[in-house]
Amino acid sequence: EEVGTMGDQKQTVEECDLTDLPSSPPPRKKKIEPLLSGVDIVLSGTLPAADAVCVLGVRPPRYLFYMISGGLCDCVQLLLDLTLHRSFGVSDPSVCWAVTFALSVVARHTSHRYLVFGTYVGGYWRSLGRMYGGYSVIIVLSTTFNFVATSAAGLAHYVAWVVTLLWTGVANYFILKKLWSFGGKSVDRKGGKEGMTEKKKKRRRRKKKKGVNDEWDIESVGACRRKEALTSRRAVVI
Repeated sequence: EEVGTMGDQKQTVEECDLTDLPSSPPPRKKKIEPLLSGVDIVLSGTLPAADAVCVLGVRPPRYLFYMISGGLCDCVQLLLDLTLHRSFGVSDPSVCWAVTFALSVVARHTSHRYLVFGTYVGGYWRSLGRMYGGYSVIIVLSTTFNFVATSAAGLAHYVAWVVTLLWTGVANYFILKKLWSFGGKSVDRKGGKEGMTEKKKKRRRRKKKKGVNDEWDIESVGACRRKEALTSRRAVVI
């Protein structure tokens, strides 16, 4: 009987249909990254494009957004220069450069806020004042350079304009990186505090970590002293 039973089991196993076995899980579909993402975050003012926008899932470097922002503002400055030169009859290229560069700082300030650096640190007017303070050096240097290029080197008005623009754009980026996060807490457009600058946050984290370590050291020393006291008492009793 036992032999018959084992034979029946063997036959049952042989007759088992492979279709009854659980099928393998379906292959996962590869996630298709959108061409451009994060634009809604930029428009809401939460983050700048340099921190929010991704192209096919990859975030471009911050300097690329600075070039885009600066290029747009350079177009604004060029329109102002053409207006001042042709409509108001200002013939001196250096004067046109100085005036239009100074006027374009307002547009640069707003553009860099949304595309490159984020919320204004210390509020709009303080941030704008710092930007004018930092740009004042560049305005003087670039105007002097433009004057030498047009008077001594004999370059045409807009040839000198382009040459002056090339080196000032690079210098402005490094100046703005220092100026934008300098001084106080960042404030959004409604005036609400959004927190400390990154440098202050790091300093605060280090202090907090150091405080925890100090507290741990104090507790450890106290525990060791209590243990030594108990050991000495036991030695006296013995």
